[in-house]
Amino acid sequence: MKRNIKVIAATALLCLVTATTLQADYDNEYHPLTSETREIQLFSTPLRSFFSSAQITRTGDQSPKKEEQNELYVQAMQLYIERMYNDPHYAKHLSQDATHMVEFFSLAADFELNNEAVYTGMRLFYNKLKEIDVIDDTAALHLLDELPSGLATYFPMIRTAPFQNERPSKIIENLILSQLTDHLSRSTQDSDEFFEGIRHLSDRIENFIQQQSPHQEAEMKEMLRNQTTQFCELILNKVMWYPSAYEDIWENFLNLAHCVQLLGVNHIINHMDHIDNLLWTLVLRFKFFIEKCGSALPEELFTTMRHDIESGSVLFLEANELDAGITSKKEMLLRALAMAETKSIAFRTHGIISDTIFDV
Repeated sequence: MKRNIKVIAATALLCLVTATTLQADYDNEYHPLTSETREIQLFSTPLRSFFSSAQITRTGDQSPKKEEQNELYVQAMQLYIERMYNDPHYAKHLSQDATHMVEFFSLAADFELNNEAVYTGMRLFYNKLKEIDVIDDTAALHLLDELPSGLATYFPMIRTAPFQNERPSKIIENLILSQLTDHLSRSTQDSDEFFEGIRHLSDRIENFIQQQSPHQEAEMKEMLRNQTTQFCELILNKVMWYPSAYEDIWENFLNLAHCVQLLGVNHIINHMDHIDNLLWTLVLRFKFFIEKCGSALPEELFTTMRHDIESGSVLFLEANELDAGITSKKEMLLRALAMAETKSIAFRTHGIISDTIFDV
C-alpha cells in the first residue's frame, strides 16, 4: 500500500512538472514577452555583469593582474555595447535611471581603471544622452551626486613637469642612432661590449619613457576633466522637473547646484568660469521649467522658493556675478517666479492656463 502511494505521488508530481512545462511553452509561443518587458529585463542587468563575464573569459575566477585590467575593460565594454548600449531605447532608459552610469564609477574604483578608461566610458554615456531631449531630475541628481566622489581619485593635487618640445619618437630615434654610431666607430668592439651597449641603450630608453609617462597622464587627465565639464553641461541643459512631484522640485534644484559646487571643491573642474557656466545652465533650465509649468504648481511652492531666495539662504545666488553689469542669477529667478506665480493664480481663480510641456 505504501509503495502504491509513493507511485501515485511520484506520478502526480511528474504530471504537475509536465503541465507546468507545457504551460510555459504555451505562454512563450502564444503569449511572448512584449518588447517593453524585454527592455525592462535587459536594462535591469547590472553593468558589473559584463565585467564579470569578461573576467571569467580571461582569467577564470582569478582576480585580473594589473597588466590585464585594460584588456578586461575593453572586452567588458564591447559586451556592454553589443548587448545593451546599441539598443534604440537605451538612451530613454538612461534619462530616467542613472544606475548604470553611477555603477560605472564604482567599477572604475574596483578595477582601478586609469584616466583613459574612465574618459572613454564617460564619453559613451555622454554621446548616448545626446539622443534624448529630457533627463529626469531624479536621474540627474543621482548621477551628479556621485561624480564628485567617483572622480576625486583621478584628480589628485600633484605637480607635473612641463612638456618637452621635442617629439618622443624623435628622442628615441636619436638615442638609437647615437648607440649605433658609437658601435660602428669601434671596429674592434667585441660582442660583450656590444650587448653591454644595448643594455645601456635599453636603460636610457626606459628612463625616457618613464619621464614621458607623467606628461601623457597629465594630458589624459585634462581630457577627462574637459569631458566631465561637457557631460555635466549636457545633463543640466536637459534636466526637467515634474509638476506632479512638486514636493521635491525645489530641493532637487538646490542639490544639483550643490553637486556642481562640489566638483569645484574637489578640483575636478578647476576653473571658476566653468563652475559658473554650469550654474548658469542650471538656473536657466529651471527658469525655463518655471515659465512653462508655472500654472501647474501650488502656491506654497512659490512661497517657499521666494522666501529662500530673498532671505539669502541660497548661497550660490548671493555670490557676485563674474561678468560685471549682467542681470544676476538671483534676480532672473525672482522675475521668473513672479511671472509663474501670476499664471498659477490665474489658473486657480479663473481657469486660465498657460502653455505647459507636461500633462499634469
